[in-house]
Parts: sequence; C-alpha cells; structure tokens
Amino acid sequence: MREYSHEYVDFFYYTPSDIEKNFNIYLVRGGRNCAKPHYMVGPKRIDCYSIHFVREGRMHVECEGVSAELEKGDLFVMFPGHSYTYRTCVDEPPLQLNWVVFNGIDAEALLQLCGFSPYSFIRRQVLHARLERTIEQFYECFSHYSHHTPHYALELQSLLYAILAQLTPFTGPPMTNLPSRWIQQAVDYMELHYKEGILIEQVADLVGMNRSYFSTAFAEQIGCSPKQYLQQLRMNQGRSLLQETDLSVTEIGLSLGYPSLYAFTRAFKLSVGLSPQKYRASLS
Repeated sequence: MREYSHEYVDFFYYTPSDIEKNFNIYLVRGGRNCAKPHYMVGPKRIDCYSIHFVREGRMHVECEGVSAELEKGDLFVMFPGHSYTYRTCVDEPPLQLNWVVFNGIDAEALLQLCGFSPYSFIRRQVLHARLERTIEQFYECFSHYSHHTPHYALELQSLLYAILAQLTPFTGPPMTNLPSRWIQQAVDYMELHYKEGILIEQVADLVGMNRSYFSTAFAEQIGCSPKQYLQQLRMNQGRSLLQETDLSVTEIGLSLGYPSLYAFTRAFKLSVGLSPQKYRASLS
C-alpha cells in the first residue's frame, strides 16, 4: 500500500472500453485502505456508485442528515448527487475499508434490487465467508491488470455481478420488481419538472393512479415517498445554487417552485437544519 497523509491505500483504476460503457453496469475503480488516526473524508460527492465494505474497525458515516456508526462486516453505498462524510470513530483497531466503484444505465436499478437507495444506504453484517472470497478474487484480478483484453474485462464484470448477487436478499423481490415502467415515467417527470411547483397528485394522474396507491407503490420500489423524492431534488438544487451562484434566496426559492421565500426557507431548514442564509454564510 502507498502511504498518504491520512491512510495507507491501494487504488485500482479501470478504463472501460466503449463497448463496456454500453453494459448495464461497468467498473470504474476500486480500492482498499488502512486508515491512520483521525481519518476523515468529505463532505464529498461522486459521479458514480460506490459500495464501501468495513473490513476492520469502526466508523461514522453521514449523508445529508442521516448518520450511523458502522463496524466490521457492515457496508454503506454512495449514490451520485448526494454528499457523504465518513471518518473513524476510534483508532484501534485501525479502520480498514474496501470499495468498488461502478456506473451504467442500470446501476441504480440493480442497487435497488439489492435493497439500497439514496435514503437506505447502510447494511449491517453482510461480510460472510463467501462474499469475502469474492471480494478477494475481485482485487486479485484487479491487481493483475496489465492488458485490457475481452477476457479480463468479462472476468471483472462477472465478479462485480457476483458481489451484487451476494448482496441481494434471497427473500427479496423477484427480478420483475425492478422499477416498473410507470415508476420510471414518474421519476423522469419529477426530475424534469421539479422546479415548476408540481404536486404529487399531478404525478399520480400522469401514471393513471390515485395518490394513495401511487405513493405506497413508489415508496416500495424507490425507497422513499414521492414527496420525499421531490423534496430531495429541490434541496439538492437549492444547495448547489446557494454554493455556486450569487442569486438571492428569494430568487432561488421561486426558481425551485416554492410559492414564497417563507415556504422555501421553512422547507430548507427542515431538510438541512439551517436556513438558506445561514447555510450560505457557513460556506464562506
């Protein structure tokens, strides 16, 4: 492992071919570390999907108000568009992490099949002997990367799928419960129109369901209610605008579909814990 200021780490970087980028999922990178005392990462965002396994020690992880302490055998998943902070809880035994980073058009759907979502990104005591062997095979294959051949690419791909398969509950939903076409239609609609003050009733009408049934089915497949999903879209954009622009708080709130400064400020404070003004001030 190479020594850095706050850890000893092996990084494994992968460059997928154009063909691989058309796969449902494809590998981007991986890594394993041994943390030094007072190790901390974040707050940070990544533009891919990442599974972090705790191999030794204890740690604290936080994502936009949700926090937990993890120990050996636990994992957490990082989703694009969300800010994560993680650090050691104690220095003995030293924290050790393994991580696998991937992307692809079905990456989030496959993680949902495993039972993960941006609002349910932690799982306890998953590292059984079989999964540990698969992870070791994955890094063994990764560490011998020298020539990008179809055989090598498919072997890594198969190990990535094996890791996901072993994280999928045997008693979980069948393959047919991947997000339904109407669920995807609702998500696409919300992501396109969330700044326009749309209501959940409008989304339910779009897919031809009453609000109550739509909300229940949406939460079962996505992991949060449609109201929470819509709110998170607005809050993520609100934080970005407060960080990256000099727009007034009123303009930001109205641009996100809130009817007034009061409505935006109230929603923002409930979600983030600070008013928009105090959040912006905390960044300077």
